[in-house]
Parts: sequence; structure tokens; C-alpha cells
Amino acid sequence: RSMSPIIILVGLLFALLASRRLDPHEVRWAIVAYVFHVVSSFGQYAVQEYYYGISDAHSYMDAGVLISRLLDIDVVRFGPEVLRLMLHLESEIPGDIFGAGASTGTMSAIAGVLVYTFGPSLLSACLATTIVSWFGQLCLYRVARSELTGDQRRAAMWGCLFVPSAVFWGAAFSKEGIVM
Repeated sequence: RSMSPIIILVGLLFALLASRRLDPHEVRWAIVAYVFHVVSSFGQYAVQEYYYGISDAHSYMDAGVLISRLLDIDVVRFGPEVLRLMLHLESEIPGDIFGAGASTGTMSAIAGVLVYTFGPSLLSACLATTIVSWFGQLCLYRVARSELTGDQRRAAMWGCLFVPSAVFWGAAFSKEGIVM
């Protein structure tokens, strides 16, 4: 069963809390940007499932299921190994992990954590990642807004909150979205 509705509602609560120190006009646009991100996530899921059929995201999710099972067995033992995989370090994870030792291994590790947390739903992974990405964009806007006034703030808000990266559009859930 998909955790997508719960992710969306908890994400919205998170968005409201994260936006509380903005002025009312900015809060409204921040929440609109949140909704935009969630809707985009459904579109991204549809592209991965119905256009590509088999994509990198599916490979990451397959590795994520294996990693999630290991975390279920012994999170204390395998948690640090998943972190090592995520950081491109040599890890002792049994099995053949897609892209181990490279940035692809990072994606497999992120997928493992997402599957462990939300279950093996690509839609849930896309939603969780886009909410994290939205929060990063909001943080970027908060830094920019402290140095800007009036129309400059509005332009920065649009640039920071409404322009997802090209990577987001092409990779469903991505480490760049989490780093953002």
C-alpha cells in the first residue's frame, strides 16, 4: 500500500511550518510552489512508469528493496554500510548493488532509505524527494530574500521556488534534489 497520501499531508504540514516566518504574500506563493512540486512529482512518476517503462529510477528502486531488506534485518549493522555506500566509500553490503562505489551507488543507497521508510513505491519516493527538494529551494530563497527588496524578492522567489532543476525532470528522485 502506498504511503503517498500520508507523505503529501505530512509534507504540507511541514511546508506550513517551514513557511511561517515569511510574510503572508510569500507564504501563499511558497505553498503554491509546494503544490506545484507535488503535482510535478505525479507527472514525473507517470513519465518513469508509462513513458520509460524501465528507467534508472527502477534500477535504483530494485537496489533499494535489497538495501531495505538488509536494514530490516539489522539496521545497526547495515545502516553504517548504507551510509558508506551513499558517500562513495567501500561498503560491505552483501549482494550486487547497482553502481556501488560511484554516484549511482549513492542513488541506490538513497532508494534503500526511501524504501525502508516509505515502502517500495516509486511514487512515494518521488513525492518524498520532491518535498525535500522544495524545502531546499525554500531555504535558498530565505537566504536570498535577506539581501533583496521588493521586485528583487519576487524574482528570487520565482527563481528559487518555481524552477525545478533539469535533473529533477529527468531522474524522478535524485540525489541533486536531496542536496538542494
